[in-house]
Amino acid sequence: MYRVLLTTVFASGVLLGLPACGESDCPVGQVLYDGECVDLVGSDPQCGPGTYNDNGICRPHEDLCGINTEVVWVVDASGIPTGEFHCEGQSTSDVPPCPDSPDGQLICVSGWAKYFQDPESPCDIMQTPILFGPDATQIEVAVYDPLAYAAAPDPSTVAPLGVADVDPVSGTWKVEDITVPATNFIAVVVRSIEPGTEFIFTGFPYEAAPGVNLEKVNAYGITDAQNASWSAAIGDSAIAGASNCTSGDTLYDCGTWIGVFGYENEGGSISFLEGVVPLNGSGTPPPPIPISNMFFLDDSCEDFVQPASATDSYTTSTGVAFMPGANLGNFSGTCSDQVADSECNTSGYEFPVRLGGAAPQAIFVQLEYPVGHE
Repeated sequence: MYRVLLTTVFASGVLLGLPACGESDCPVGQVLYDGECVDLVGSDPQCGPGTYNDNGICRPHEDLCGINTEVVWVVDASGIPTGEFHCEGQSTSDVPPCPDSPDGQLICVSGWAKYFQDPESPCDIMQTPILFGPDATQIEVAVYDPLAYAAAPDPSTVAPLGVADVDPVSGTWKVEDITVPATNFIAVVVRSIEPGTEFIFTGFPYEAAPGVNLEKVNAYGITDAQNASWSAAIGDSAIAGASNCTSGDTLYDCGTWIGVFGYENEGGSISFLEGVVPLNGSGTPPPPIPISNMFFLDDSCEDFVQPASATDSYTTSTGVAFMPGANLGNFSGTCSDQVADSECNTSGYEFPVRLGGAAPQAIFVQLEYPVGHE
């Protein structure tokens, strides 16, 4: 799923934008049976972790598999459901299959590596596979605990939960034996095998549950050349004017949150939303992001717009917003009244408050989808 991060002060379901507990929700390791949460062992009928019994049918907890993934139920050789399931992204290409959890807690994460922005066709955002050919230098996907990464004084010292090479021909990857953090969030990161070359550290968040594999999802990569191009287009003085950034910093150096306001359609294409005001900070909803920290990818997908005033601070047709020097905190969006005929306004979209942010020498991408497009 496309939600993010962070510290123990954000542990409440309200701040994280998680579904509130109800009679059909039980802690991991228990299921709803006859109106009560009972342990899996000895319950009748038994359901897998993260599911509950609904009149004899095992169903997943609401939003467990997240946006643009679906529950795929496991059946035995006779075609009878076992009560177990995994989360699978909506795509058609093959990825390496994940094994069953060896202990009911560890998970496998698999999927595709894609360019955040196609180097040859910049308006193809979050769509193009990263393919090199059999003799090219490979990249790797690393899975991190985003809380540990964000809280560390030196994030580079934080060890990943698991790492796997990206196949240079198919662009697929599989990371096994992942211990899901207590927050139930992971960050899937694309980076170069040799640090400092080719691709910079770029993370994308997903919600995860112990023992439930997360399969056929996307990880997004940004090249060092792309980072340099973006930074030059925005300009040194503009980046230096953002909080936590100094002269000479690139977007990667001071850490940048990229919010993509839109939603993924069945089949994987993304509908981007124009006229959304990004929000960040305390309060419900948070306030607009200061214009000194806000840059919007323009309609050409190759340049940026820095708003001249708060009134002008909304997404272009690309739906993409950059916040250099972003601290970890609450993010959201609201429809601008300056673009009255936007899909955001005509559909009456509202955006949940989600946890997000960035860290120095890292870029984190977050899909900010409206309510109803989970």
